[in-house]
Amino acid sequence: MSDDGGSEKYLWDELYPQDEDVNVYNIPDGDVSLAGYTGEEETGDDVASIHGDIDNDVSHLGSTSLSEHPSFSSSYTDPALEEVMANFKFPPSTAPATEDSSNSASSSLTLVSDPAASDSSSEAAKNGTLTTTNFLRSITERRSRSENSASTSSSTVLGKRPASEAFVSDHQRASKLPRQGTSSPSLDDPIEVAYSKPHQKWITDRSLPWGVEWEIARLVSTGKVLYENITLSDLDLLKKEGTNANAAPRVERLLLRKIHESKSRNTENDHLFANERRSKFPFDELDREESLSADPYAGLGLGEHSDWFGGKVVFRAKLVDSSKKAKDKFRVELERAELGASSRFSRRFGSKSFVRLKISKTLIRHADELMNYLRRPFIIAGRVYRAFLEKEKNVFLYMTNESPDVGCPVDPMSRNLSFEAFLNWHNPIELNKRQSVAKYASRFALGLSTSAPGLEIEQQNIIHIADVVSPDGSDMTDGAGLINQAALQKLNHRFQWDIWPTAIQCRIAGAKGMLLLHPSDNSPDPRVFIRPSMNKIKYHPDQDLDHAQRVLDILRSCHPRFRCKLSSETIINLEENGVPKQVFAKLLDQTLDTLIASLTTWTTDEDMAELWSTLSHLGGVSAARSARKRTGLARVHGYSERDAQENDDEDGLDEADDEPGSTAWWNDEVSGQPSSLEETVMRFIDGGFKPESCPVMRDKLKRILIVQIGNHVDKFRIEVPLSFTAFILPDPENVLEEGEVYFKSSRRDILLEDGRYTDVLTGPVVVTRHPCKLPTDAQKWRAVDDRPELRQYTDVLILSVKGRRRAADWLGGGDYDGDKALCIYQPEIVNSFENADPQYGDPREDIKTQCFSEHTETVAELLARTPDPSEVPMARLHALQEYLLGGIKVASLVGQASNMHDYLIYMHGLKHPETIRLAHIFCHTLDGLKTGLKIRPEIWRRDTSRYDNGPMTWKESDTKGKRKNTLSTARMDNKLIERPAHLKPFIMDRLRKHAKGKGDKERVNLDEKYDLFNVALDEELAAPWKEQLALAERFKKETGCDRMLNDLEQIKKHVHKMWDIHRKELTLGPQKANTFTELAIETRQDILRRVSQRFASEPDEKTLLMPHDQILRVKASYAYLHDFTQSHKKWTRFPWDVSMRELTAIKAKATGRSQTVTADFYERMTLKRSRWGH
Repeated sequence: MSDDGGSEKYLWDELYPQDEDVNVYNIPDGDVSLAGYTGEEETGDDVASIHGDIDNDVSHLGSTSLSEHPSFSSSYTDPALEEVMANFKFPPSTAPATEDSSNSASSSLTLVSDPAASDSSSEAAKNGTLTTTNFLRSITERRSRSENSASTSSSTVLGKRPASEAFVSDHQRASKLPRQGTSSPSLDDPIEVAYSKPHQKWITDRSLPWGVEWEIARLVSTGKVLYENITLSDLDLLKKEGTNANAAPRVERLLLRKIHESKSRNTENDHLFANERRSKFPFDELDREESLSADPYAGLGLGEHSDWFGGKVVFRAKLVDSSKKAKDKFRVELERAELGASSRFSRRFGSKSFVRLKISKTLIRHADELMNYLRRPFIIAGRVYRAFLEKEKNVFLYMTNESPDVGCPVDPMSRNLSFEAFLNWHNPIELNKRQSVAKYASRFALGLSTSAPGLEIEQQNIIHIADVVSPDGSDMTDGAGLINQAALQKLNHRFQWDIWPTAIQCRIAGAKGMLLLHPSDNSPDPRVFIRPSMNKIKYHPDQDLDHAQRVLDILRSCHPRFRCKLSSETIINLEENGVPKQVFAKLLDQTLDTLIASLTTWTTDEDMAELWSTLSHLGGVSAARSARKRTGLARVHGYSERDAQENDDEDGLDEADDEPGSTAWWNDEVSGQPSSLEETVMRFIDGGFKPESCPVMRDKLKRILIVQIGNHVDKFRIEVPLSFTAFILPDPENVLEEGEVYFKSSRRDILLEDGRYTDVLTGPVVVTRHPCKLPTDAQKWRAVDDRPELRQYTDVLILSVKGRRRAADWLGGGDYDGDKALCIYQPEIVNSFENADPQYGDPREDIKTQCFSEHTETVAELLARTPDPSEVPMARLHALQEYLLGGIKVASLVGQASNMHDYLIYMHGLKHPETIRLAHIFCHTLDGLKTGLKIRPEIWRRDTSRYDNGPMTWKESDTKGKRKNTLSTARMDNKLIERPAHLKPFIMDRLRKHAKGKGDKERVNLDEKYDLFNVALDEELAAPWKEQLALAERFKKETGCDRMLNDLEQIKKHVHKMWDIHRKELTLGPQKANTFTELAIETRQDILRRVSQRFASEPDEKTLLMPHDQILRVKASYAYLHDFTQSHKKWTRFPWDVSMRELTAIKAKATGRSQTVTADFYERMTLKRSRWGH
């Protein structure tokens, strides 16, 4: 600044001399003094005040903030200066500071325009003066520090700046909170994932939608954007966009300054991918949630909003290792929001109230540090989140009503609960204090179960009934209740199930489990009957439940699956109990023979329909299509293919990441080519192609066959035609005797040995479930059909409630809260199977006592040992978090225990005492977090040193020429273990040898079959080009005009160019992959889509005489013809990658019988599953 009093100089010129696009504050020339800054403990606004002569305008400044002064431009956007300015106010008095005032408690700081002054800003602060140059320097330094820390998400107490960031000395500034030392941060110190106080104020003032705030925070947390680079004009532009759907997708391009890039991008075909984007596009859904946010129950899917429910937007983050120089060892990076599964919590409190934080395996080894880090509050876009559950290395965060500002503990604008209130809303701590804290903590998974709201049950219609208990004290109905017909009828109307279910897996109030049709309740009002074994959380009996707690949340309805595959555990158990090896070898051969026959028989139209059906099943094509149209409802409608392994997923959390509908496998809507091999071959069949005459179809089908043969050989995929899986439930009529079961199919899907189908199963059966560790985990029982009382119960396996022990308990300690069982009635298996001695299945309290220590602190004991919240507000909650997040500190021993059990089976047999002991250890370890049992370290060390001894031959895969990774820790050389010679050959070794021989033989047969085919030009595909070329030559001959030939020449040149580009794209690719098919599916799709869009966009149709449809046909036809003539093997995937839709349409029309149908309608079509069974 000069002293001539006439000119003005912009601060931006000092700070950012090369940036000319931003309007900022300007400071008129003149002396400015800063006075009134105290070094005492602050009791109010810890701000200094400014007084002085500024353009002779100081007399009416009053207490106006410097940033509000009319001499400063209101469009200033630099937060570094904003933060400095915000700390000073103009006092009502304009009297200059006196000499005496410097000795008072309120010393002055003077800003002078002396360009010759050379004192540093810190030294000047001590002297009470600052030059203009150093004032600007302090802001520049502040900005530099922000840039250095923004990408590392600094963790400091909000409202408090470290001394290094101040341009006044430490003794002149009083801390609002205790200063953080160099030791580990306090549990009260917030983690600023993405937060800037001034920017958050600007965002809040503009009421930007949450999707926009999340996107800004995401970019900041990943280091792509600095808050200091976000301008008011950016926020104003986003404000004008209005909704989440309009504004949120534009945030990244705006803040990364890619607006021009987006305008130049070819968007001509964007509308074709609308369905794909919609399948994961979260912001329309978020807009609906926000528009209804005034009603806290709108998201529950009730009343006037019964056609919709909320909570389907998933906000994710990941925890990564921070830089060595960062204060915290860890750093949170936010990820893109997407559509996903809904839960009770997200429907009741809104999607944005929850963040799912993924913890990488590499960070788990820092368990203690991680636990302390996760118990601290996280600040994301001005909201405070706290961690309330860990599950499978995912930590769930809840948005509390806390304010990030010091001195303001509660955000007055928040509709959320406090952290303590949220915990009490779900699991009232005083009413459940008799529980162990471990069980108390595990109950929070119930609120996160993937579910859909069914209907609200009036509180008086939630009826509590008794469990059936055996004389020996076994709970014979553990986890199962009843539901009346009126309720099931309403549920069926809401979800439009194909078959009216007689049982559902659900959550309601504090209960979880299965509800089976009540045998006699005819009330017109929906009613449910809850047993004590289902009730996990107690609520006050005299108080009304929250509406969300009265909603019957549906996880699954009953959908049995037939023709099941055996797991290795089941094979070992069956063989140990008498089933000969030859039975499994024969079933393996039958499985492969049936599969190969269905994929290599192409003679008749019926064969091609069979092939289409088989491919649809193998690729899960029809299920995936249906799931994409019902995002978040795949489980409820039975589209998930994971049912065989879902017994462990009792909380429904594992599928939250696997909900179908991912964009990874969507079709290319420009070329019309599907993404998966199976669906691509299905599209060839749709067009009338056959493998013997279409080399690309034949090649893709061969690749499918090779993969399937490899999977069946390596993974022992033995299919049992006479088998099914279904939910198990206790007999509601008490008519089954001990050892009897009942199963009726709603569709007559029970295949009989003679090939007929029936609806009721009869005869001996073997029933088992996963996991199958003990000899008694498979039981031979009898299916009966002469129980008319049970005929209304379909698609569930009914077990007896008679006897000394719950029937499900014999099946690996099962119960009825959602467990599924495998029921085998294949004569070769059932006839030779003998039940193991019941003693092998008896509970072993001695193993629990000797090998485990119990951590059974009750909630009441925790409350007693923690300070009262009025004294130490967060102490109790921090203590609870140790249990809520307990999985972080518990190494995942389940897999290792299972491997050691496999080793003992291999070396000693399934019934050896040590094998039995390890089976019990596995089961206790599996439930350790809920039961509070922890294996004793000395026991674990001893067992791992003895039994964690490397891989076994049958577990090794040599299909790809390399061994699989194992969990062995004791034998780093991975030397294969040899079975003792005195034991009979192990069933899995024998099966592996047999399977390998069978697989090798089938691969040779496959090669021989495929070598018989030649590649010939498909004249029907070449016809459109040849016909158009003949027409153009005729036109020139008759008229002398070569315009049509010129048009065809343009098309030829474009196809030639694209053929070369396609070859280079698929040959080069990213350097990390050896071949194109080794790339991630998203990467492959992006490459192919770029090529197909470029192929479709040229030549410019305005320069051609042909109509649009004709251009597409001719281009596709010539692409095929050119590829045939140029490729050494007379074909590549090029024409299909760029024009599959047109080529299949050409082929279909050439048959003389074709039917045009829209894609949306076509994807609803399916063929009845083949009698081949695949």
